[in-house]
Parts: sequence; C-alpha cells; structure tokens
Amino acid sequence: MSKKYLQFVGWDLPTAQQKAISPRLDAQMLDDVRSVEISPDGEFFAVSFAGDQPRLLVTEFATGQTTTLRGFCAVLGMSQGASRIAAQRTCSDLVEAGAVTILKRDGTVISEWGSAASVGSLSPDGRSIVEIQADFGDDGDEYLVTRNAMTGKVTKKLKLNLLSEPSDAVGHAWLSNREFIVEAETPEPGGSFGYYRVNVQTGVSHRIRDLGLNPGGTVSLGSALVRD
Repeated sequence: MSKKYLQFVGWDLPTAQQKAISPRLDAQMLDDVRSVEISPDGEFFAVSFAGDQPRLLVTEFATGQTTTLRGFCAVLGMSQGASRIAAQRTCSDLVEAGAVTILKRDGTVISEWGSAASVGSLSPDGRSIVEIQADFGDDGDEYLVTRNAMTGKVTKKLKLNLLSEPSDAVGHAWLSNREFIVEAETPEPGGSFGYYRVNVQTGVSHRIRDLGLNPGGTVSLGSALVRD
C-alpha cells in the first residue's frame, strides 16, 4: 500500500517498473480492504474488499486493466494467469470457513462447495486447495490436507513431521504444484523454527535454508507489493 498515492501499487522486479493495481482509496475503502493476492506468475493482482459492497478487483499488471467481481470479499488464491480464482462470499474475520467459489477471471462461476472446516490456498495449476488442520487431542498432531478445488473432496491427509520438538505449523504459500511452504512456529508467541517445503503427495518436508525467519512483505516470482 502506497501512502503517497493512497492506492496499492505493484513493482516488477526485473524491470523496476511500478504500476497501480487499485484505484485511489478513500478512508472508507481502506477500512474495507481485506487482503491482496498475487498470481504465481506475478501477472495478476487481486485486492479484496468487505464492507457494504464486497468485491474483488482483479488487475492485469502488464495492461493495468481491472475487472471487478462483486459479492466476494476473500481470496484463497489465484492460479497461473488468474485463469482460476478461489474466493469466498463470507466476510467474517473469525473463521475462514463456508462456501468456496471457483471463478474464471471474467467472474464466471464454475464450481461452488461448502466446507465446515477452514480452507487454505489454491495451487498454481488451480486444481488443489491445501490447509493445515490440527488434532486438538492428546497427541496434538497436525496435518496437511489437500482438497480437489472443484469439488472440495479431500484427496490427501498427511501428518506433518517438521521437527522432533513441539512446534505449530502455519501454511504460507505454494512453491510449486507439488510443494507447499509451511512455517514451524515455536509454542511461544512470536518465535519461529524456520520454513519448510512440504511435498503435498508424500508429506516429506525439507528445511528452506535460504529463507530467513519472519521475512517481510509478500513476494511473487515476477512482482512484489510496494509498502512505502
């Protein structure tokens, strides 16, 4: 979010090119902003708004063209080229559960399904959605759960074994169609044991050595958000 221009702007890292990805925002619009998502290829940005007029603004970075998708106030991710967008109509900040809608970039609904559990991120190919689920029993096990994005049906449920010591798994983003980034947080608030790439087919995890603890900002392969 640029304080100077009162709008969200994207910064293309290879060309050092900056472009607006939202209109100028007044105080009410700023209060209604829910999240900003970037497609895996860095070509599209989605800014979601709650409030009295929930909507998504999907902007193509190269052209600056924006499409408004009304009635949605949460984005669960975009596929490559934003050909598929996973969104929700539920605007509550308390629980990310409820109906999940799969949209085309022009707003055409191609699938919608309900979920009693929290739902996570859409894969780069638009085929899968993953989330972290915790077992609140005596063992306290945590699982990486994969769903079919079109039906919501669980296709994999893999136990996470990031560390031998107690930690809390937090999902972050897809690294590829096969791997998802998970952070191992310490039981004490604010601490981190590091980040791991987890194979969504096998559950095998590996520490990401070149990703520091608590990295700032939101990063995509081609573009980054400017927060000046």
